Amino acid sequence: MVLPKEIIESLRQKSGLRLNASGDFKLLIDAIYAETNEVLGVSTIKRLLGFFADTRSPHRSTLDIIAHYLGAPDWDTLLTEKCGSDSNFDSTLEHIDTTSMAEDAVLRICYHPGRKLEIRHISGPEFEVQNYNGTKLRMGDRLFIYEIVRHFPLFIKDVVREGNSLGAYIAARRNGVQETVIYPPPHFPIRD
Repeated sequence: MVLPKEIIESLRQKSGLRLNASGDFKLLIDAIYAETNEVLGVSTIKRLLGFFADTRSPHRSTLDIIAHYLGAPDWDTLLTEKCGSDSNFDSTLEHIDTTSMAEDAVLRICYHPGRKLEIRHISGPEFEVQNYNGTKLRMGDRLFIYEIVRHFPLFIKDVVREGNSLGAYIAARRNGVQETVIYPPPHFPIRD
């Protein structure tokens, strides 16, 4: 689960941190502890801010710690104060569930500075690099991506090159994915 954008912005404002670099997360958990005397882990904060691809729901006590830091007695109250209700559809969050894409569809992903990646959907979370510009990924690399959220880093669960796993890869760490375009099959070569 990624925290609602209103909560993330409140964390940025209160902490004075941009929350887009490793050092920021440690400083944030220190600030939370200093104010609430409650402990959160760096990995938990990264997951809640969308820096780890993870579908697990956080414990209620974790969300309550965030609420306490932001001056609310509990998570439900904080959500109501910041988001207007305890339920909310976030139509501004551009999310792609990659596992539901059509096979052979091509996905173009752009991120700063001037990086472009075109990947062909094979099936489920599996993609193959078709074209790249300014990235460490290469033609033919197999990527395992479960979701893409605009303005958040691109989390690739695994990169397989020539049959060898290279491990997880994170792109667009600083500014997030800026643009995504899906070209349904049959697609035509994309030229700049």
